[in-house]
Amino acid sequence: MGVLLSAGVAHSGYQTVARASIGFYGPYGTLQVARTTFAIRIVTGPSLKFRSAEFKINGEAFEGAYDEANQTISYTPPGALAPGPYKIEVAATYGRGIVFRKNWDVNVSPNAVMDLPGPNAEQMKALQVANRYRARLGLPPFEMEKTLAFVAQRHAEYLETNDLSSHQQTPGKPGYFGKDPNERMRTYGYIFPAAEGISDGGDTLDAAFQDLYDAPYHRVPFLRAGPVPVGVGRKAGRTIVLFGYGKVTEVVVSPGDGETKVPGSWPGEEQPNPLTVHGEEPREVGYPIVMSAAGIEMQVTAASGSLKLDGQDVPAFINTPLNDRYIRREVFIIPEEPLKSKKKYTAEASLTFEDGSVQKKTWTFTVE
Repeated sequence: MGVLLSAGVAHSGYQTVARASIGFYGPYGTLQVARTTFAIRIVTGPSLKFRSAEFKINGEAFEGAYDEANQTISYTPPGALAPGPYKIEVAATYGRGIVFRKNWDVNVSPNAVMDLPGPNAEQMKALQVANRYRARLGLPPFEMEKTLAFVAQRHAEYLETNDLSSHQQTPGKPGYFGKDPNERMRTYGYIFPAAEGISDGGDTLDAAFQDLYDAPYHRVPFLRAGPVPVGVGRKAGRTIVLFGYGKVTEVVVSPGDGETKVPGSWPGEEQPNPLTVHGEEPREVGYPIVMSAAGIEMQVTAASGSLKLDGQDVPAFINTPLNDRYIRREVFIIPEEPLKSKKKYTAEASLTFEDGSVQKKTWTFTVE
């Protein structure tokens, strides 16, 4: 089995303006669907209150809708867009008349579809399997998002057709529709942050999702609090999951507090591999333990993790944002050796943020 993770946001980079950051926006470039929503995220501090926003599409003005929880401004045209070029202009007013502006171009392809099909039966079955892990953690179920489902399915078909396992696509190969996850999502109108997980060794849906969940980097998206949009694609033994982001800030741990029948070991197969941070080659280790504080948009300044059995420290590799560039608000505790069967372990993890606030959890779980 093998799993690959690509995490990112669908935008061309943050642009700082005064006391705000313009984050994701779009869609831009070539659009292959004629019905879409234009949106932009402007991250502000508490002193800057949103007042109004205007979208212009080829010079025609429309009022933008504001999502306070996500600090996102959007406008959805009432009908399909005709093929051709469009200039998008956004002016958002905050506080005492401070205006932030952003312009971009989009071109609706002559071959753009009017709308995307909904997920098929196997995709909906995959959603049910994924939601077993959410239920185990006491989190709301994932919600299937039509665009993410469409993009995930097409990438699964591309990988199967070309006998590949990769987040990248190569122009000219059969089924190509975008070089990376961000471009593929944006091509069909999805501009919000998302991470792509790939399992290429699961003969069944159960095996594929176990493969993803056991690997710590790939487990992180399962731990996002609140309602979270996802899209699942599957072709033969290849499973693609596109995980969106929720709007809720909550510290979540896995295994969960009081969880039983936790696996004792993990084969260490993941790309990227969390063991390389410690100069280790992939190998069998104890089952990884994860604490995630997704949704806290501040830099981590200190972090720690530990594992105990009967009051004694269990040797473990500790990954945090301070030593692992692939995580931002997580702590991984990876026991150096497989855990003992039928034993109860105590885990502790802590993250300190730039404002001095601390998120700390102490919890127990029992190995099967």
